[in-house]
Amino acid sequence: MGRQYGCVPHGVRDRYKVHYQLTAIMKKETIKKEWHVPEKYHAQVREKPETFYNVPHEYRSPQLCLEAVRGWGYNLGIVPEEMKTREMCREAFNASPDLDYGHCAIIGFMPFADVVLECLKDSAGGTDMTDLAATVRPEVMDREIAGFLVGKDGHCLQYVPVHLQTEELALMAVGTSGNAALLHRSVREDIKTEKVYMAGMEEDCFQSFLHIPPDRRTPEICLVAEKLYPDVVRARPDSIPEAVRNGCNIYTLGNLLEKACGERFDAGTVKRVYEGKLLRVKQFTTPTGVMNDTVIRFSKENSRFQYDQPHKNRMIKRGMKP
Repeated sequence: MGRQYGCVPHGVRDRYKVHYQLTAIMKKETIKKEWHVPEKYHAQVREKPETFYNVPHEYRSPQLCLEAVRGWGYNLGIVPEEMKTREMCREAFNASPDLDYGHCAIIGFMPFADVVLECLKDSAGGTDMTDLAATVRPEVMDREIAGFLVGKDGHCLQYVPVHLQTEELALMAVGTSGNAALLHRSVREDIKTEKVYMAGMEEDCFQSFLHIPPDRRTPEICLVAEKLYPDVVRARPDSIPEAVRNGCNIYTLGNLLEKACGERFDAGTVKRVYEGKLLRVKQFTTPTGVMNDTVIRFSKENSRFQYDQPHKNRMIKRGMKP
């Protein structure tokens, strides 16, 4: 004999409730899976794509999302991540109204590195590269994207995730933007090497030397700077750290060589002498006078010169100062 629901014992009634709730959820999931989207939403999105955000979430089907971004690219920002496709991202980018920063902000909605790189290349030249770099999701940026951005503007290095920042990328950054590219706090300190700083010094641009923090101006960097900007360094002696000016190092050796030999040497020559290589000079001033046609050698270990006149076959040791 059948009984009314109200007469069903509590345990059975609870089972009925669970059954009905599961059935309702399954029906809802079925609707979501099959995407029975009322035509009114399609019509609404086609007529006014910017109203896509008013469409209930359960009716935002992949097809409706695609229609929405085709009509207004910024809709990509409210498309569920799991529904985004490469085609949809390209459609959103192509549907954007212009090529200014707002247009490029759509790149930040894209989870595909290959599509992001396509869009960056398409936008390069029409938008500031650092604005472009700022829109790329850190988790999406890869080495190829980082290399493209930094190759266009070294200041983009500040937006590259630290795990992708390398000395090689830093060299690329200073090659396009000088040492100013390394001033940003988000750039790793360990990639700001002597090699990188020297690569970032431009001839006739003393500012590129001043962009190097004083505590990073090594003797070799200062030597290169003096060769590149001799007049400015003489006018701004404070730009050379006191420890470098007063130490026994490659910088002071360069000055000593020029004073003792009466000629100028490039940084490469001074470096070779500092490393112990022989150098033949026309003349060399010693405590006892001037020696002509002389071969000299410098020892870092004891900061002393050895010099020899080949035709006399004698080698004499003396201190670093003439």
